[in-house]
Amino acid sequence: MWTPTRFDDALERDYQAELAPRKILLTRVTMLLAVGLNLAYALLDLWVIESALYEVWLLRGLIGLCALVCFAWSWHPAYPGYYPIAATASFALLGGCIVGMICVASPDDLAYHNYFMGLILVTTALHALTLLRMELTSGLSAVIVFAYVTVAVFEQNYLSTGNEAKLMTNLFCFISVVLISIVAQVVREQYARENYVLRHSLARDVEFKDEARRRAIWIAENDLLTSIGNRLYFEREGARLLVSAMNQRRFAFLLFIDLNEFKSINDHHGHAVGDRALKFVAEQLYRCLQPDDVLARNGGDEFVACLERDGHESISLVVTRILSQLGTGLRIRGTVIPIGASIGVACAPLDGVSLVDVLAVADREMYRIKNLGIAGFSLSEGIRKHALKRGEADMAARRSA
Repeated sequence: MWTPTRFDDALERDYQAELAPRKILLTRVTMLLAVGLNLAYALLDLWVIESALYEVWLLRGLIGLCALVCFAWSWHPAYPGYYPIAATASFALLGGCIVGMICVASPDDLAYHNYFMGLILVTTALHALTLLRMELTSGLSAVIVFAYVTVAVFEQNYLSTGNEAKLMTNLFCFISVVLISIVAQVVREQYARENYVLRHSLARDVEFKDEARRRAIWIAENDLLTSIGNRLYFEREGARLLVSAMNQRRFAFLLFIDLNEFKSINDHHGHAVGDRALKFVAEQLYRCLQPDDVLARNGGDEFVACLERDGHESISLVVTRILSQLGTGLRIRGTVIPIGASIGVACAPLDGVSLVDVLAVADREMYRIKNLGIAGFSLSEGIRKHALKRGEADMAARRSA
């Protein structure tokens, strides 16, 4: 038993929305085909329906006008919403006009007995060239068959003129074509829905895989606790920023930040508070840096940053601000937990030209200030020498001026 695929309301709306361009295309193709075939039949009318030629051509003109109006309507943005009405009305009018042609024909005209074939073409096209629901197309086909039987019995008097066999033969062929068309439409609709479900499932699988891949990349390069970059991220992005700065003959400063007495926070307040402290530090560091700066958690209570700046004065302001922000402390249940940090500062190309070398100098400077037991920062020897030379050059410039 062939059972059509059923969608829930949301999926059905998406499916119908996807069909909108096809409904528009089918409307245009069908209406152009109707106009073309109608003109071709108009030429045949000269031989097969001479007794009512003008009446038939008037009906054909109505068909052509309807087809052109529907064709023009298909260009309106709201047309897909009115597609069922437009398609149903068009085929109902088309079938009605053909029935009218049979009624106005004379018994001596060939069209009197043969134009019912036009109704067969209408019902075939109704099922093959529309995307209406099967219930609607089947009902409209039944109405057209009933209209033909009514005309054949009451207008053409087939039952009283010895044409019972012709009527039964025509009716058998007509109903057979309708049944075949209905089955074909059901099969087409089933395949279309199965294809949509398959494509929808594949799209979701691809989306899930892309999301999983993006998530895996994010996890590989980000710290899960603080949501900032990790060591792998810093090695890549820090090296990129360092090379970019040196290519532009600017300074790339590396900060090595280590929290003071962080172990005591875990011991006295618990690891949950320790985690909140690390998040607090990451947030404060992020606020003190610029969007283009590279910030990462190096591991444990260590953080690293790479900044592109003009000189030691600007980096000193940044580091001072960091210490000030961290000095405000973390407020937990009305208690302020002070957080201090030791920061080592190195610079490329003054202390080296590779990320590893410059970071090692910053690490050494961090331990220099940490051993003093206070929160503060220490500039590398390369930065201090450059600052001294720059100061001497500025002084000489002022003297010469």
